[in-house]
Amino acid sequence: MDLDDARLRELWQRQPPPPAPAPRLMARVCRHRRIAALWRALEVALTLGGAALLLWPGADGGLAPRQWLLIPFFAAFLAVAWAIVLRGRTGPRALAAEDGAAYARARQRQLRGSLRDLRVAELAATGLLAYAGVALAVCLVAVEAWRADAAVLFAWGALWWTGTRWLVRRRRPPLRAEYRAMARLLR
Repeated sequence: MDLDDARLRELWQRQPPPPAPAPRLMARVCRHRRIAALWRALEVALTLGGAALLLWPGADGGLAPRQWLLIPFFAAFLAVAWAIVLRGRTGPRALAAEDGAAYARARQRQLRGSLRDLRVAELAATGLLAYAGVALAVCLVAVEAWRADAAVLFAWGALWWTGTRWLVRRRRPPLRAEYRAMARLLR
């Protein structure tokens, strides 16, 4: 059987959309979006709670060295990260009713967003590790309490960087492969 790829692609792109999205499919999509929104709300609440606890003065009325080391992280890094993550990137809601080419373009946009989020996560983890390294280097000449807290911050930064690198290396290849497959469909 001799099939031409261009002809198959043309037939696939001309495939008429279904008359209406299946109610079960739309219910699953809505449920998935609600769960994702709840997770983001929980993450934001935990971040704000951590920042509030961090900025709460100790028993002596001042901030501990560990708090001073973490304030830039919570004040700048997390604020920028959440601004990037929470920006609205919702696509059209009725993709199930579109033709194949429209779905492929929308899926490609979603995959680009996922790849961008992985890149942001990787850069953020590297930035945190760099900040922790600089803080450790500066605190080596400081009082012992600052050195110990800077070492703890560096250890957590290294752990976070390692975990993020593992996650990115695990998730990026399948996303890239699917992105390339969608690009081939649209040619």
